[in-house]
Amino acid sequence: MPSNSYLIPAEHVRVEKEIKRSRFIALTSTAVGRASALEFLEKVRHEFPDARHHCWAYIAGNPAHTIELGYSDDGEPRGTAGKPIFNVLRHKKIGELVVVVVRYFGGIKLGTGGLVRAYSGVTQEALELLQVTTKSIKVGFLLYLPYTLENKVRHYMTRPYLSFLKVDYGEAVVISLEVEENMVKAFHEELTNLSAGRVRIEKSKT
Repeated sequence: MPSNSYLIPAEHVRVEKEIKRSRFIALTSTAVGRASALEFLEKVRHEFPDARHHCWAYIAGNPAHTIELGYSDDGEPRGTAGKPIFNVLRHKKIGELVVVVVRYFGGIKLGTGGLVRAYSGVTQEALELLQVTTKSIKVGFLLYLPYTLENKVRHYMTRPYLSFLKVDYGEAVVISLEVEENMVKAFHEELTNLSAGRVRIEKSKT
């Protein structure tokens, strides 16, 4: 996978597995940021309020360098649930993803090794079924241009690697847009040539 893109989930998946009478249910969802991941966790807790454990892990951004990471054993012995789920996510290199594994205790203890295998195994099964798509990393820019160039610039912005956000009108036309990271250099060169240097390009601060 190129460094300017990464995999993200294209759907939700639910997988159930029974191990020594305990039910393990793995549920996946999209998570853009920690708040989104925890919101999904609360939905799962509401759906399965009588479950013994709701263990979870998330990578809520670009898996290569995000700090939006987290996991929890939710009452299982330390290191037997949340971390194994997280390790599977990290190995798959899928970003913006949260997995919650619900456990209904069946009366037979699995031991620490058994728990690690159970939580990682059901997570692995869920992610093998998960359909993914590629997300390109984008960079935001502001374009300042005279009114006489607006139509020409708007036509240029139909290129597939550009995403129009909004336009503001004042003394000049100000266009907000995003550019796929690997096309930033070409974007600068093309727009400069197109406008004969009459468009001021600034990187967005947000």
